[in-house]
Amino acid sequence: SNENMRRLAARQIESLEKDIAAETDPMRRAYELGQVADLDGRLDEALVGYEAALGASPDRADILLAVADVHARKGDFAAAIARADEAATLEPESAIAWLNLGVYHADTRDFAAAEAAFRRARTLAPKWPKACLNHGRSLEVLRRKPEAAAVYEQCLVEVPLNDLDARRD
Repeated sequence: SNENMRRLAARQIESLEKDIAAETDPMRRAYELGQVADLDGRLDEALVGYEAALGASPDRADILLAVADVHARKGDFAAAIARADEAATLEPESAIAWLNLGVYHADTRDFAAAEAAFRRARTLAPKWPKACLNHGRSLEVLRRKPEAAAVYEQCLVEVPLNDLDARRD
């Protein structure tokens, strides 16, 4: 229920606030402040915390992806794409960075760019259901149905069926 989720979130925030108070590393402290604000739905404050953490550690793809996610939830997909692209450039072997980049491109209806990012995510993590299914969906949207069918066939071969069923979004 919503009430249970609120209690769970409140306990998580309380736990994080205790950890933050004890944190001495400025990057981690800023990141954790961003997390608390993010969990509480204070997206502008979350961005401030994440950006401060990024200022202390500009080469952290995970922080770039957190910033991209907040931008996307605020509806600023250009900023989300820019940050996710930075993350993918920093860690070109990160399937998560490529998948997120594909999602943000799809949100802006740039399905060709989305397909390219999803293809890269799928290449890096062929057994990851989200990468496989998003790649197939992007090909469908581009009306490249034979290619989409081939991707779905590969999904059935490479991804265990219970993983596909369990992760259907």
